[in-house]
Amino acid sequence: MRCGAYPWAYMMWAFHTARGADMDHSVDGWTSEVQIDASLGADIDENVPLEESLARCKAQGYTRGNSHLDSSLDPTFVKHCNKIQYMELILHAQEGSNHNDPHTPSPTFPVRIWPNDAATVNDDASFQDFFQKHVLHAEPAEAPDVLSLPPAFLATCFDPALGSSTLNIHSPPCQDLLPSFHVPTCVANDYMQRINTSHPITLPTLLRTESPVATHCRYGLNMALVSVEGAGGLSVSVSTRAPSADEYMLPLRQDPVDTTPASPPSSAQSSLVLGDGRVLFIPNGHAATFQGAALRFCYTDASNFNRMKQHLRVEALLDPAVRAWLVAFQDTTFDSSMIRRVSRVHTAWPSFRQWPKPQHLAKESRQDGSTSSLSRRERYKLWQDDRKWDTLIKGLTLPVTRPPLVLDAAQDIHRTAITLTWQDVFQARKGDITRYGYQVSWVPDKSSIQSMPATADIGIQRRNLSSAELIRSALPTTAFGDAFDGKAIQGTITGLRPNTSYTFSLQLYVGDDIGLHSERSASMRTASMGVPSVVRGQPIVLQNTLLEAPSCVSLSWLPPEDDGGCDIVGYVVSARYDPRPKTAADSSVDDAMTWHPFNTTSQFDVVQSVVVSTRELTLDPTNVTGAVCNLRMRQTYQFQVAAMNALGVGSFSIWTPPLLPSPVSTASTSKARQDVVRGVGAPHFHRVYDREHLDDLASAGGDDVVGPVMHLSDTQQLLQPYQLIAPSLSTAVLRYDANGKLVWMSWFAHVWPGHFSPKLYSVVAELVVANPILADKPLENNVRDRLVVVRRGKLPLFNKVYHAQAAGALGVIILDEICDDFDHHCSAGSNLAFGEGFGAQDDAAVWAAIRIPHVLLRRGDAADLVARLPVASQSLLTDESI
Repeated sequence: MRCGAYPWAYMMWAFHTARGADMDHSVDGWTSEVQIDASLGADIDENVPLEESLARCKAQGYTRGNSHLDSSLDPTFVKHCNKIQYMELILHAQEGSNHNDPHTPSPTFPVRIWPNDAATVNDDASFQDFFQKHVLHAEPAEAPDVLSLPPAFLATCFDPALGSSTLNIHSPPCQDLLPSFHVPTCVANDYMQRINTSHPITLPTLLRTESPVATHCRYGLNMALVSVEGAGGLSVSVSTRAPSADEYMLPLRQDPVDTTPASPPSSAQSSLVLGDGRVLFIPNGHAATFQGAALRFCYTDASNFNRMKQHLRVEALLDPAVRAWLVAFQDTTFDSSMIRRVSRVHTAWPSFRQWPKPQHLAKESRQDGSTSSLSRRERYKLWQDDRKWDTLIKGLTLPVTRPPLVLDAAQDIHRTAITLTWQDVFQARKGDITRYGYQVSWVPDKSSIQSMPATADIGIQRRNLSSAELIRSALPTTAFGDAFDGKAIQGTITGLRPNTSYTFSLQLYVGDDIGLHSERSASMRTASMGVPSVVRGQPIVLQNTLLEAPSCVSLSWLPPEDDGGCDIVGYVVSARYDPRPKTAADSSVDDAMTWHPFNTTSQFDVVQSVVVSTRELTLDPTNVTGAVCNLRMRQTYQFQVAAMNALGVGSFSIWTPPLLPSPVSTASTSKARQDVVRGVGAPHFHRVYDREHLDDLASAGGDDVVGPVMHLSDTQQLLQPYQLIAPSLSTAVLRYDANGKLVWMSWFAHVWPGHFSPKLYSVVAELVVANPILADKPLENNVRDRLVVVRRGKLPLFNKVYHAQAAGALGVIILDEICDDFDHHCSAGSNLAFGEGFGAQDDAAVWAAIRIPHVLLRRGDAADLVARLPVASQSLLTDESI
């Protein structure tokens, strides 16, 4: 139960227990320079959950961190609410490190200590090496320098009778000795000396203990521990710290930097014996345990600057002095530079405490005049190293924003893009034209990686968003809680994968300097893939330029704004028509129109739409142009368009205005200009839309044509190879080349249509042979949108046509092995001479289910046609055993 009565009661007990110890003289006092008031919980009802108490404070105008500036609020009330806020943050920190009960102590873990490499002692560049190798990576390590701490100095400047004694800088005898006192090199760049030199935490403290006790530095400060135990040395072990009820501690985490941490040497152990005067660096979030005497330094520099400020934001709730520190550190004029080549001039106590430094100390190249003997190349190398160092330090101290978040999931999360919101923590000075912005890093969650293709890049991705690409809010935001009263900033990350979870982090960059990563955001999942959005607007009917295809019309439309996360593979064009003949001269079209779904009666299927694949479209940045064919002449149409991807079809556009047919000539109304249905292999072929065969539709227009492309007309009773301009049937004649071989394009054959064949349109499509060849059961091969050849055999002809139609064939050619003429000898009770088709005596109700043309072709007329088919198909058609 979070923030319940029992955890709260435990917190009250912990605070009073912490106060019960003598903080000035006991070893416990080493860890708490700023003490918690014993009355912290006296005015708080421990039976009321923290969240409820905090809500009451906010309802009366309280905001974390800024209420002390509001003169309208009672200072006592602000202090009361600050205490509640502080307790809530401590409890939250405990829960973050311990997922069980918050009153259960969190475990600590021993940490290996890097021993010193003696080869680097007395090297004035050793500080930079030590800083980049160990301090930046928060690794406990023995420093290379050795301090000289005479017993007289310790006895004069510290009180040996106390277990914890701070350097007495006001004692005249001690002041005489301080000029010869040096601090460790790792402490020389202490930022605390630049804002406050009066607080005890800025001074070294002599610690003495007769039993092993753990010590650390408060406020997220680093610690340097110097052995003063004498020749025997000081045994020290280091472990992580767990959040406690009497002090706020930010959970440990690794701040990514531009250097790669090395592996600890085999000699690294969790404990180390420090020789007299040797220095041990211990990063914040860790504690050192020892028995004996040691000198402790608490300090901060660029390595822990931002982490330390996060501690101060919490501790400032109870301590006005800490609040003053925080304000000083956040001031834009604060100098965060660090000396790269620390020498004994910088570690001497007078210069260590002095800020700003004298000019001769601030300029490293002038500190000892040694550069005058360097060559020009060596001085240039030194200048380069100084610039790299300054860039590193500047990046470490740039402000770090909180993790980005999404304000409105409905508006900010898309399939391939997410709009992030974060704190605007940097404000360029007036007139400063230095480029700046944020580098956004993101990585998919592990749960999402499993659903990605093997070729997908699942590493960390980065993108720089310059200040010009960012959108700043006009008013302060409360999106990050009441601890932040500044303005929010937004940026959009594109190129993400649909239906994938990502986490994001941010780094501020200013010029060539780049700051630390923020903490990672909560997981954010992009929208799932889906069908495309609606085709915008109203399609436009263009003037028909397809002169070779009079049953086609050209349309132009706008593409959808959203492809659904998948590539658009085509468009579905739906149509409706008025079956009554009309011309452009007819009036009152809308009143006279009786709309019918496309294909219900005039064509071969009852579906309403056709698919135009992207291969057949003209695409440009603004619109899409394509042709729709298989229309009937002298009829009025309307069209609407929808986009299609691999997942389905989106919403349709609005209908076009009614398209009236153009006046047609007598030749256009002849049988030679009959309506045409196009199949595979025909120009301007469009596959009929079928929701159950989306994969086939996606590859529309990509079928390989193996057999001949034929033109079948059950009205003209003709079968011939397709050609753009076909010869007149009255003048058609077979032609042969010089070798006596038939010219294929001159071939034709008369066919006998079924008596119930629709006789409404001709078909142009590839010719294939059915499998099984007798079509006595459902067909196994792909005959969809093709003309199919079957052998007559003994099965009723209706069954053959029905199986072919069910498989999606556009027409059926029945190869007849017994007929010499198209009469009753070929089909009982039927005779072509009397205008009858085969099966004239069949029951019309049976054939009513058939909507595709079907004809008989005599085997004697089919020899040249069979020769054009693949060899395997030829054998099926000529095998006498079948």
